[in-house]
Amino acid sequence: MDIGLKALRTEIRETLVESLKLSAIRTIFLESGFTIINETVYDTSTRRGLVEAYYKSHDWEKEETIKKFFKVIKIVLNTYYISLEQREAVRSFCKESGFIIDENDNINYDKLNFSKNLFKKQFPLGLPFGKYKPDYSIQAIHQSQNFKCEWKTGTGVIENNVDVYPNFTYPKLASCLKCDIDDDTLIKCLKAMNQTKHEKDFFWEYGKFSQFRKNYAPILIPQAWIQWHSLSKDKLKSTHPLKYDIHRIDFVAFWNNKRFAIPVDGSSHYCDEESYSKTLKEDRDLHKKGWEVFRISNWDIEKRVNDILEELKEFIGF
Repeated sequence: MDIGLKALRTEIRETLVESLKLSAIRTIFLESGFTIINETVYDTSTRRGLVEAYYKSHDWEKEETIKKFFKVIKIVLNTYYISLEQREAVRSFCKESGFIIDENDNINYDKLNFSKNLFKKQFPLGLPFGKYKPDYSIQAIHQSQNFKCEWKTGTGVIENNVDVYPNFTYPKLASCLKCDIDDDTLIKCLKAMNQTKHEKDFFWEYGKFSQFRKNYAPILIPQAWIQWHSLSKDKLKSTHPLKYDIHRIDFVAFWNNKRFAIPVDGSSHYCDEESYSKTLKEDRDLHKKGWEVFRISNWDIEKRVNDILEELKEFIGF
């Protein structure tokens, strides 16, 4: 999180705690679009605890959260119960933290630069994708070392210097991979990267539905390696953090400054309570890592693919 933003969060918390009742604090956050995911987890009986509950219930790497927070500040600056001295102190602190407030108490947050910095921060080595585990190389450069993923047959890499956010389209991917957008080779390679017939069918149907080669729509990246180990899961020790964690996601997409995970499941994910529990844990882990999860089944692809594509479009927002 940006240092100035972190300091500003603390300043606003202290202003609210000092000046307002619990009900007023709750009203301000609700009017700004904040919610508390699970109130039983937090101590919301105190003003400080309530503010922290709203803070901790949201991902502060997302532009949407920052917009909501700046709406909180705008309401605070126009709240009768906040003294004139406190309001001026908040305005001054915003400016000191690098955020410019206009005459309508709207805050400019260009300094956070979501579209250019966020992907590099999330994927400093780039994001590999494809059937096979990525390779990497270490190169001596500028009296230091450069560690990066390497290209190989069947695996691509979205480099960390690519302008992925706010929206990642097919032309951007083609440019990243140095491919001709009018050539069918890239499309065929992407389809071939899918593991199962259902995944290939879904990718093909999504292509016809979204027309991502011509329209401004998100490209689905197949078999994205969000983390991996050179050893297979069955070779890792039971205490290893990647033993039961997700290595690869069937499809990912980047849109509206968000990242979306789209797992495609067969019946084995739900055949018994243990399998179902593992699937739920995967979703929780993905949420903690900042992914929006849209899980679909093989049955969805076979029986209601048009409906599921409409739902996916609404979920992503394109």
